[in-house]
Amino acid sequence: MAAGRMTESWIARADFFKSQIRYIYSLDVRFATRWSRSLKTGAPAEAWTGLDECEALFICVPDDRLDDVLHSLRRSVWHGRNRPVVICDSGWDSTALTLLEPLGVSPASLNWLEGFEDRRFLAEGAPVALKYLRRLFQGSQAKLHEVAPESRDLFLASLDLVNVTFPLLAAAYEGLRRAEVSPEQALLITERIAMRNSRGYAKAGKKAWLGPAFQGDPGEIERRIRRLGRWQPLFAELLAANAELGWTFLQAEGEGATAERRSSGVEKPKARAAAAS
Repeated sequence: MAAGRMTESWIARADFFKSQIRYIYSLDVRFATRWSRSLKTGAPAEAWTGLDECEALFICVPDDRLDDVLHSLRRSVWHGRNRPVVICDSGWDSTALTLLEPLGVSPASLNWLEGFEDRRFLAEGAPVALKYLRRLFQGSQAKLHEVAPESRDLFLASLDLVNVTFPLLAAAYEGLRRAEVSPEQALLITERIAMRNSRGYAKAGKKAWLGPAFQGDPGEIERRIRRLGRWQPLFAELLAANAELGWTFLQAEGEGATAERRSSGVEKPKARAAAAS
């Protein structure tokens, strides 16, 4: 089942997946024919019953079309017989397929993870469906990350948090450029520190955060923000907000964080107040 611009989807580039497509169905058969020709795989099916020979069903439609598609499938005479039904690249997880329970399907969701050249995917769902997906991905260069349904949103939100660092990295790069650092060196510095921080946290946790300005002398970050606010107030506010949120998160993470800070004499910097002064 497909809708939207399939030729721009990862499906159009994933040979291991395309080679397994037997039929393509759409509520409008003209689109099924068009996608079959564009993808150069699969025969257009004229009804849900035309998919009875398929081992699994992948639903690749925009979220605002999903409900209509599921109701159409529910009303059909197609029977799941414990076959996998997988929704692709949706904001919904496999629980959205509850409507199809009377058909006996094994529900799952599959999301393409951007930034890995079509080689990493996130999956969750029922055991039968996950077993099928593992077999589908076996032998390909793609990596399948399996999580519990309740963990899917946290996984995707974690990727969003990584993407949110883009404006921070952009601000760091622009700040270095305005400080007369060459483009090559500005890129090298931001890349090196970003990589060091991610690796440092994985190895040492919150102790690896942000260097001596935050660990040894919390007042230093306040002084930097004050000085920066005199000529670059937007940079100062960005630094202040993220410093405060960073401390809040790291204090909440790990056991005994507050006790450790008190024993070391390091307290949370009053970053936002410093930016406003």
